[in-house]
Amino acid sequence: MNSIDLFPPSSLFMSKEENPFIGPNITGVIGDIGFVVLAIICFTRIYKNKLKV
Repeated sequence: MNSIDLFPPSSLFMSKEENPFIGPNITGVIGDIGFVVLAIICFTRIYKNKLKV
């Protein structure tokens, strides 16, 4: 069986307990920064295209 499904990587590779708000998991603020930046880029491109039409 695959034991990675039972243990998240943060619990395997960190010596201290992780902070779920800050990271390192994707649910934290640091993990979500990439998604927020991508959403801002997409929103600005859509908005610029609507102004041209």
